[in-house]
Amino acid sequence: MQNFRPIRALRVLKIVSFSPTLQALVVMLAKAMKRALYVMCLVFFIMFIFAVAGVLYFGEQATGVVEHWGDLAFALLTIFGLITLDSWVDLLRKVDSLGVAYSRLFPIIFILVGHFVFFNMFVGLVIMEAEPMMKACEEALQEQEQEAAQKRRKQKRHFRYQN
Repeated sequence: MQNFRPIRALRVLKIVSFSPTLQALVVMLAKAMKRALYVMCLVFFIMFIFAVAGVLYFGEQATGVVEHWGDLAFALLTIFGLITLDSWVDLLRKVDSLGVAYSRLFPIIFILVGHFVFFNMFVGLVIMEAEPMMKACEEALQEQEQEAAQKRRKQKRHFRYQN
């Protein structure tokens, strides 16, 4: 039973039911997840292609950087580090020290494609899903304001007739 105690922290999510704006935001993020899954599959495919190329290009046992490009698992981990921009400069120096032609071009192209292009795709997905939600929230707010204005007018009329 103690294993389920951390799940109690999820009770905080009840707050979502009290705020319609927060509900809309959660729904929007859930809708964006389907498209984000497709983008993540594409990112993994590109990572796999670059990892295989990295193993073939830099993973030679005699002259290569075996700790980063020795096999496909290490290469995928290295590529993941590149896409997150984690210590990419150190990796660039190691690859550059090999003296392989165009060794700087490989990590830089992957960083440009992997990080910047796909990061912008994720941001674009969220914005595309947020735009209809924002329009719906604005329309609902305008309707509420119109209803409130009509109520005030009725109250003023009612007050005038009483006096």
